[in-house]
Amino acid sequence: MKLLSNILSILMLCTLSVTGAWSQDDPNQPAVGEWTIYNADELPDAADPAWSASNGSGTTWSIESDPIRVGNNLLALDGADASGMYKTADFDPVPTAVTVVMRVKGKDLTADRLTDIDMHINGFRDQLNIRSSGELSLQRSGASVDLSGLLNTSQWNVYRMTIDASSGTEGVVKIYLNENPFPVLSATTTTTTGSNYFRFGDGNGSPTYSAYVDYVSYDVTGAFSPAQTRLPNDLTKPPVGAWTIYHADQLPDAADPAWSASNGSGTTWAIESDPVRVGNNLLALDGADASGMFKTSDFDPTPTGVTVVMRVKAKDPSADRLTDIDMHINGFRDQLNIRSSGELSLQRSGASVDLSGVLNVNKWNVYRMTINASSGTEGIVKIYLNENPYPVLTATTTTTTSSNYFRFGDGNGSPTYSAYVDYVSYDVTGAFSPEQTRLPNEVTKPPVGEWSIYNANELPDAADPAWSASNGSGTIWAIEADPVSVGNNLLTLDGADASGMYKTSDFDPVPTAATVVMRVKAKDLTADRLTDIDMHINGFRDQLNIRSNGELSLQRSGASVDLSEELNVSQWNVYRMTIDASSGTEGIVKIYLNENPYPVLTATTTTTTGSNYYRFGDGNGSPTYSAYVDYVLHDVTGAYSPSQSRLPAQFTGDDEGPTPVITAPAALSEFVQHLGTPTAAKSFSVSGSDLSTDLTITASSGYELSLSETDAFTTDPLVLSNIEGTVAETTIYVRLNSTELGAFNGAVTLVSGSTTKAVSLTGMTIVPEISVSGALEPFKESVSSVSESQSYSVTAVYLVADLTITAPDSYEVSLDNTTWSGMVSIAPDSEGVINSTSVYVRLNGTETGQYNGNIVHSSTGATDVLLAVTGETIPDPGIIASGEFVAFSQNLNQPSDPQSYTVSATNLASKLEISVPQGFEISFNGELWLSSLSLAPLDGNVASTTIYIRLNAPTEGSHSGSLVHSSVGVDAVSFSLSGSTAAGVVLGATFDDDLFKMWPNPATDRIFIRGKVLQNNQQLSLYTLGGVRVNSYKLLQNNEGVELDLTNLSQGMYVIELTNEGKKVTKKFWKE
Repeated sequence: MKLLSNILSILMLCTLSVTGAWSQDDPNQPAVGEWTIYNADELPDAADPAWSASNGSGTTWSIESDPIRVGNNLLALDGADASGMYKTADFDPVPTAVTVVMRVKGKDLTADRLTDIDMHINGFRDQLNIRSSGELSLQRSGASVDLSGLLNTSQWNVYRMTIDASSGTEGVVKIYLNENPFPVLSATTTTTTGSNYFRFGDGNGSPTYSAYVDYVSYDVTGAFSPAQTRLPNDLTKPPVGAWTIYHADQLPDAADPAWSASNGSGTTWAIESDPVRVGNNLLALDGADASGMFKTSDFDPTPTGVTVVMRVKAKDPSADRLTDIDMHINGFRDQLNIRSSGELSLQRSGASVDLSGVLNVNKWNVYRMTINASSGTEGIVKIYLNENPYPVLTATTTTTTSSNYFRFGDGNGSPTYSAYVDYVSYDVTGAFSPEQTRLPNEVTKPPVGEWSIYNANELPDAADPAWSASNGSGTIWAIEADPVSVGNNLLTLDGADASGMYKTSDFDPVPTAATVVMRVKAKDLTADRLTDIDMHINGFRDQLNIRSNGELSLQRSGASVDLSEELNVSQWNVYRMTIDASSGTEGIVKIYLNENPYPVLTATTTTTTGSNYYRFGDGNGSPTYSAYVDYVLHDVTGAYSPSQSRLPAQFTGDDEGPTPVITAPAALSEFVQHLGTPTAAKSFSVSGSDLSTDLTITASSGYELSLSETDAFTTDPLVLSNIEGTVAETTIYVRLNSTELGAFNGAVTLVSGSTTKAVSLTGMTIVPEISVSGALEPFKESVSSVSESQSYSVTAVYLVADLTITAPDSYEVSLDNTTWSGMVSIAPDSEGVINSTSVYVRLNGTETGQYNGNIVHSSTGATDVLLAVTGETIPDPGIIASGEFVAFSQNLNQPSDPQSYTVSATNLASKLEISVPQGFEISFNGELWLSSLSLAPLDGNVASTTIYIRLNAPTEGSHSGSLVHSSVGVDAVSFSLSGSTAAGVVLGATFDDDLFKMWPNPATDRIFIRGKVLQNNQQLSLYTLGGVRVNSYKLLQNNEGVELDLTNLSQGMYVIELTNEGKKVTKKFWKE
C-alpha cells in the first residue's frame, strides 16, 4: 500500500467527478479504451454479452430509472446474509492483465458494503471491498486504505481496478478513484485461481450490501491507469437533449422551424457575423419604448415540462436589460428578465437573485430556464447559469395561461433592451438541469478546423500527404510506440550540431493566413530546445523556438515570453501558432498554449519570404534539440485561435462532434396492396445535416422505392449524395408490391455512417374475397307463374370494385324481394367491405323443363364464387272437380247425410287446399270430418280423389257458401253449397256429455270411455287429426265403460268417433 502521505496529496482530485480528471476538450487526453460495457439497462443476465449468477443467490437485483440523467437506468443490489454476484463469461483467450471500471454509490448507507469486485486473471485473483465507511480493502492481498474523511460513498464515485498478472508469478493490483491518474491503493496478490473472469456484487455472505451501479466497463487488453485509457463520453457525460435549435443564421421568422413576431414590433432585429467564431452568426436585438419578441409556434401536443437555453451577451451595456425569456407551459407562465446590472428576476413569481458581483453580462453567458408544470397546479421554475448543475434561482409560479409556447426579446415596453444572441435551444420533453441533458457541440464549441493531420504513425516523408526533408539532414528521426496511450505512436527527433527539418509541400493556392498545432514534450531535457516551427505564409515568415527552459521565442520578430514557472516541457503540451499575412504588409503572429483561447505571445513580423509552407524540427545547427511529437496539424484557411476552431475529436476526446441528423417522419400510413397490382405510392421528405457519408435508403421486403411518383421503383437501395455533410431535402416515394399474400410490417431504413433513422411501414397484401352462406332448395314453378323466392347471404372484403351477382338463364335475383332482374350489383364501403347482405332468388322459366346452373358472384381481382341452383318449370297447373250437390238437410245435433264428388289436379307447385263454408264439414273417407282439407301432390299431381261433404251446423237455419279448391299459381275452382238445419229429434238416447264421456285428457298410456248408450254392434274408431284411422273397436255387449290402450301411439292430437245406427259422435284428445 502506498503511504498515506502520498495518497492524501491526490485525494482532493479523486473526489471530483470523472470529467474533472480531464477537461472535456483537453488535447492531452488519453485514447478511449477497448471497453466492453454493461449499461444497467437490464439485469446483467439479460445483457449482451450476458453475465451469469455466481457465488450464491442471496442478492436482490433490480433495474430502476435514474432520477437525474434522462433515459438512464441503474442497477440496484441489496445483499444480506447470503452472497450473490454476477460474473462475466470466462475470457478466451486468457488475458494477462485486465481493467475494470464501475460507477457506484451507496443505496442504504447502513449496509456494511456497497459492492465487491472479484477479479480472476491469468492465475491470480484479488477482491476489492468497497465499504460504506469509505474504506477500500483488498481481500486476498490484505491491503487497505481508509478514505473515510474524504470518500463520500453516498455520492457517485468511479472505481477503477486493474490486475497485471503478465509476470506469471504474481498479480499487481491497483485501485484508482474518480479517474485520477494516481492509484489510491496498490498491492501484490499471490492468491491463485484457475478461472479467468471477474464478478461483482455481494461476495461474502455475512456483511450486508446495498448500492446503485450506473455502469460496469472492462478492458481485457491490459491493466490501464486513467492516464492511459479513458472512458467513452457516453458514460461520463449526460446525454444530449432532444433540442430544437435556432442558430441565428437568419432572422427567427425565416428559420426552420419558423418563429413569429409577438408582443409588439418595437424591437429592431439584425443578423451580424460573429467576430470570433469563424462562420458563425449572431442575432442582434435592440428595444426601446415599444416591446417586440419572437415566439415559437404553439407546442402540440402540450408539454408538461420545457427547457430553454440561450447564449447571450450585452450589446449596449447602458440598456436596462439584455433579453426576456417568457415561457407559457401547460397552464402556467413566468418570465425571466436578464438585467444589465447582473440581476436575474422572474416577473410572474417575483423571485430574483443579484449576481452583479459574479455575472459579467458583457461576456458570453449561457442561461438555462426550465418550467416543470406536470403537477397541473403550479409551475416550478429554475434558472441555471453557464451550465452549472446547480440553479442560481428557483421559484414557483401560479400565474396561469392558456398558451403553450415560449418567446424572447423585449417583453416590456418601457425598459430598454440590447443583446447579442448566439443561439436559442429548447427541449419540450422535460424540465432538465445541465446534469440531466447537455447541449450539442454544434452550439457549445467552435467548429472543427479544416485540418491536414500528421499522426506520427510513420516518418513524415512516408505520410500522406508526404513531407520532405529541409534545412539539412543533421536530425535523427524515429517512430516509437507511445508507452502510455495504447496503440498510439510518437515521432522522436534529436538534433545536435547540424540542422534538419521536415516541411510541407508549397501551398497552392497561396494562403493569406495559416494555423499550425503540435503536441510535443521534451525527450532529453538537457537539450536546448524541443523543436522549432518555421512558417512561411504569403510573403512573411517567423519561427517559433520552443526552449527546454520554458521560454517561447519568435526568431524573426524577436518577441519572446518566459513561461519557466508555468510551462513544464517534460509533460505533453499543445502549441498553436498562427500567422495572419492577409494585409500583404506584415504578418501577425500569435502563440497559444494547450488550447487556451488567449495567446501567450503576440508579435508582428516583417521578415519576407518567397515560399509558402511551414516546417518543424532542428531549425538551427548549433543548439541541440530533443523531443517527442504526437501529432502536427495545419489549416491553411485562416489564422484561428482555439475559440475559433477546435481540434478533431481524436485529439481532444470530444468524440461527439456535430450531431449528425437525419430528418424524416416516424411512420407512413398503412399500405393495402391487391396481389398483382402495386399500391399507390406514399411519399415522405428526408434531409440530413452533419452526415459523414452519403445517405443510403433501403426498404424492407415487399416494398419498393423511387425518386419519382410514377416510375423507376426498385427494391435496390437509393443513395442520396452527401455534400459537405448535408443531404438536401428530397422526396422519397414508397409502394408495396409484394408477390405474396400476408402482412408486411417493416421500415424504410436511412443510414449515413453510424447515424440511422427508420420510417416505420405497415401493410398487407390481399386479394378480394367473396363469401356466400346458405343453401337453396330446388325451385318449382309453372310456365305462367314464378316460383316462390328463396334467399342466402353474401359478404366480401378487400374489394376494389362493385360485387356483381349474375343469375343463370330463367332465374332472377333481387336485393329487396321486390325488384327482380338477371343481375344485381352491390357497392363496397370505402374499405372494400360488403357486410352480410341478403340476396333473393326465384325461377321464372317460360318453357317447361329443368333449369340447373350457378349464380355467379364476381368482382375485379376476386375469384368468382358460384352458388348452384336447380329447378323445374312445369306446364301450367289445373284443378278438375266433378260432381253435383243438392241442398243439404240436417236436424240440429245430427249431421246431414254426406254427398260426394271427385277432384284431381296436375302440375301443382304446392298443396291443393279445399275449404268449405261455415257449418259444412269435409272428409276424404266419409268418416273423419274436418273444416278444411289439404291434398299433397305427388310430382305435382293429385290423383282423382272422392271427397265427402256434409252439413253439421251448430245452429238452426239456412246455410250456404262456396266449396273452394286452390293452389299456388292456379285459378281456384269453386262449387256452391247450400242447406238447412232443423230442430233436433230424439231417437232413443241423446248423444250428450252425460251419455258419452272420456278421460283423462290429455292421456298418457290409456283412456277411458263411459256412456249409457254404449251397446252391442256399436263402432268405436280412433283417427289421427289428418284423418288416418289408427284402430277400430266393435262393442260385443252392453258396456258402461271401455278402456283403450294408447301405449303404441305417438304423441299428438287424436279423434275418437262413436258410430251407432248410422249416427256418429266425435271427441278429440291429446296423447302425451
